[in-house]
Amino acid sequence: MFRTLRAVGIATAMFAASAVAASAGTVGLLDYSVQGIGNTADVYGAGYNGSTPVGASWSGAAPVVTPPPGNSGGNYQSPFNNTGLVNTQSYFSVGGSSGTNGGPSPLTLMFSTPQSTLKLLWGSIDDYNKIEFFDAANNPLGSATGAGVVSGFAALSSIASGAPGFEVVGLFQFNFGPNELFSNVKFTSTRAAFEFALAAVPVPAAAWLMLSAIGGLGGLSFLSRRKKSAAAA
Repeated sequence: MFRTLRAVGIATAMFAASAVAASAGTVGLLDYSVQGIGNTADVYGAGYNGSTPVGASWSGAAPVVTPPPGNSGGNYQSPFNNTGLVNTQSYFSVGGSSGTNGGPSPLTLMFSTPQSTLKLLWGSIDDYNKIEFFDAANNPLGSATGAGVVSGFAALSSIASGAPGFEVVGLFQFNFGPNELFSNVKFTSTRAAFEFALAAVPVPAAAWLMLSAIGGLGGLSFLSRRKKSAAAA
């Protein structure tokens, strides 16, 4: 069973883990833009692409989109749409494929060592996108949907409501406490598509402990996570 944690704040820069409960997943918004004219993902997401992170592998063929072209009508649209990187920067697409680009839904990214943090350039953020986190035994730790992150952050929801038809791109950081490290990340999209890019080198679990000692900005605690059993309570 899952429950939804309430929203507690917004971060427009990396938020420190002091805002994260040891047994709760949170997500911070690091930066964002529209995917139309004025997209700046080529600046804040320049280091993110379709490279599988070091020490990780996919449950199937890696769902990489390798431009050109960066966009394929009815299949996928680059997070770097309307920027200088649209036809050069690779990215991942789940749920929409064209030829050898992209991949089917769902697909799981599996890490060889447990992780505490995942940074994700997500665009466009669609309500039919879903990301789920599991531990090494494949027990669910938490999940988030496109609809959830857009409605959870005022900056994103204002774009979506104020400019219908303009899709949003966001750079997010998902964090889990040291007692709930994740090993598998499942990407699902019921339509075309869940487009995203990752950093080639994941943040090691030890970094969470370092961040928690630093303190700093707040985050958004609305990831769905598993409900503890009565025996564990």
